[in-house]
Amino acid sequence: MIQRMPDQRPTRAMLVLVACFVVALSGVPSDAAADERSSSVGSPEEGAGDQPSDGGAPSSQPQGPAAPGLLSEPVDVENATRPFRTRILSELGYENEDGELILDVMEGDYLYLTLLVDDAKGRPVRGLVPTVTPEGDSRFVPHSAVSDYLGNYRFRLQGGSMGEERVEILAGEAVQSVILNVISRRAAGYGWLGAVEGILSWDLLTRAEINWGVTQLSATFPDEVLARNGKTVKLAGFMLPLEMKREQKHFVLTSHPPGCFFHVPGGPAGSVEVFAKDPLEVNWEPVVLEGRFEVLETSTTGVLYRLHEARAAQLPAPVNR
Repeated sequence: MIQRMPDQRPTRAMLVLVACFVVALSGVPSDAAADERSSSVGSPEEGAGDQPSDGGAPSSQPQGPAAPGLLSEPVDVENATRPFRTRILSELGYENEDGELILDVMEGDYLYLTLLVDDAKGRPVRGLVPTVTPEGDSRFVPHSAVSDYLGNYRFRLQGGSMGEERVEILAGEAVQSVILNVISRRAAGYGWLGAVEGILSWDLLTRAEINWGVTQLSATFPDEVLARNGKTVKLAGFMLPLEMKREQKHFVLTSHPPGCFFHVPGGPAGSVEVFAKDPLEVNWEPVVLEGRFEVLETSTTGVLYRLHEARAAQLPAPVNR
């Protein structure tokens, strides 16, 4: 259950959430860490080729990636020296006892990841298309077409069904994996939101097929979603404020509780830009809204749905918290 934030902290909370929204609506995940090329998990070969401590001849092993700030010139994938070395960057995550990276994600929500690729000489590899394969029903969503001049390949993973799921990442001969720990809405205590009478469910909204462009998004929607375009609908979710006020007329309704600094929960199809008829007080508990629904086939803000002339609807008693 999401607790209401104490009254003495609303301004700080809004600042955090507004920062989150501004970054998220750019449609591009935060890449500061990737540009510095500081790793969180390395491929098994990493560290090979260290110089001997006695000052003797260099090791015949391939050299590892250059230190941050001392990058070599990039090399095109066809001219790169094998084997490749890879590292995974993630804003979140922790390691199990075997040193494997575990990432928690809510079902339907997105994780934003970067794969760093160097060749055996420590040069960033550009032009590579890695293969990312979830073993279950979680989805791989590419962001980069190929690895860039820093060897960064950016991609997303969208959580599938509850449980642990391994995702294998293949770049040349380098193989890495991460483990997704997918948490269901019901397990998190708010699965009942989908049971609100007459609700337009997030499960349906997030079935949109999204195409990520350089400056905008485009999407293909299920017929059931398109049929609601221009109609009055009910939505249940969480408020993400956009203004430094206790009352909001313009905010975002999200499928998951806001809490990340770098993206809107649920991604472009798991959030709705709301224009309220009258100001609504910021509420950290779930809310139900009713208004005129709009579907955006293209978007430059990173959100694919809008709710106009929105007003608060009655929140039913929870049935499975």
